[in-house]
Amino acid sequence: MSQSERTTREEDENAAEERYRAVVIFRNDDPEPGHRDELRRAVSELFIEHEIPITDAVIPTQDGESIEETEFCRELRQRRNEHPELVEYALHGYRHEPRASGFGRGGQTTEFAGLPYDEQRVRIAEGTRILAESLESAPRTFVPPYATYDETTVRALSDSGIDVISGSDWFTRGYFGETGVFETDGVLHVPTTHGFVRDWETIEFHDERDLRARFDDSYGSGGLYVQLLHYWTFNTKERFEQLRSFLEYIIGHDDLLYATVGEFSTLYRSGRLERVADGWLYRPSDETDPSSITSEGRRGESKKNGNKN
Repeated sequence: MSQSERTTREEDENAAEERYRAVVIFRNDDPEPGHRDELRRAVSELFIEHEIPITDAVIPTQDGESIEETEFCRELRQRRNEHPELVEYALHGYRHEPRASGFGRGGQTTEFAGLPYDEQRVRIAEGTRILAESLESAPRTFVPPYATYDETTVRALSDSGIDVISGSDWFTRGYFGETGVFETDGVLHVPTTHGFVRDWETIEFHDERDLRARFDDSYGSGGLYVQLLHYWTFNTKERFEQLRSFLEYIIGHDDLLYATVGEFSTLYRSGRLERVADGWLYRPSDETDPSSITSEGRRGESKKNGNKN
């Protein structure tokens, strides 16, 4: 290969690379039938309106019964069919009921931690079956209720073909000694880094200035910002408008790549998304690749918010 050919090839490769200041993920926990349905729809529409992708962590049973054949599932299927680039449905436990408390150093509530491997494997398999049949797509991301799980959960997920788990960094810090993205037993851990609720006993929110400052810190350091929300907590006009205001504040920042938990995992594992000194380097694939994020940054405005080298 001549020097000119080598230079041209390097220029082509560099042109295909895109750099982003930070990566933003939103995760919405607890969607289930009959639980503040209008509010759930309103929050979903807010994300669609702003073209921001989100991972919805869906509870597969209610009062011990499968959510299959419900209007709720029909709605979720329709939403994904209309906006496939904006929606991921994750498995949120099995019953989402506290099986035990006192797990871990802080005495946290848990559904999965401490259960034998076989029982955890059964719950994961049945929850996966329910979502696969009712939503016509098998989940690849597992969100443990109460953010708590153990090494047995990870092994059961790996053996079940689920390769992403998303808890919270306060838990992974105490149990695994990790707060960022890490991998064990073939499962990628992508914990949330921030939440709206400050006090779960009173459901008191963080001050909006505090939320913005936390985001600015992550943006300034070129980090991975994973925001947790529970749609049912935005139950007043003021709180709903706070969510809208916060989304618009984030959108006002340039050079952001938005993804679902599953999308992030695919890109990160493949090496196409890499943390670098000044943010994140993304290497797009061809348009026929189903794992390619076709509109980086805010959906539909990637060319405005993303920088290409």
